[in-house]
Amino acid sequence: MKVVTRIALATSLCAIAIPAFAQDSKIVGKWTGKVEMKLDEAKIMASVPKEQQAQVKTMIKAQMDGLKKMAMNFVFAKDGTYTVKYSGVPQMPGRPAPKDGKGTWKFSGGTLTLKGSEGKQEQKGTLKGNKVEFTMPSNPQASGKMILTKG
Repeated sequence: MKVVTRIALATSLCAIAIPAFAQDSKIVGKWTGKVEMKLDEAKIMASVPKEQQAQVKTMIKAQMDGLKKMAMNFVFAKDGTYTVKYSGVPQMPGRPAPKDGKGTWKFSGGTLTLKGSEGKQEQKGTLKGNKVEFTMPSNPQASGKMILTKG
């Protein structure tokens, strides 16, 4: 069950991380975001009672399939603000889906910094060509990244 919580946390982090950018022609415009996650299923299953493993594997598969379908559509404005709209977000029992968001952004030295409108979390990504890659906090059982592609 901890895996389901971690996947939900990663999804929520995306919702927070996705709100923010700055006045640079490299950034201004429309971007599409995807999440890539890698799980260490052996480590996950080691902490799950044998009688619950089949159920947990099914839940993991559903969440991972859902993440592949999820899309985030960002629009970065010249004034250093952004908006994000989500589609295909996997639903987690007891957890609300992320709401469309907004925030501010700054770009300096190849690093894009996003700050959500709640101002609680900042996320930094590296620009490479027409993509920005954000590394999500990792743990022993999972690692992931959010990739934004311009255009």
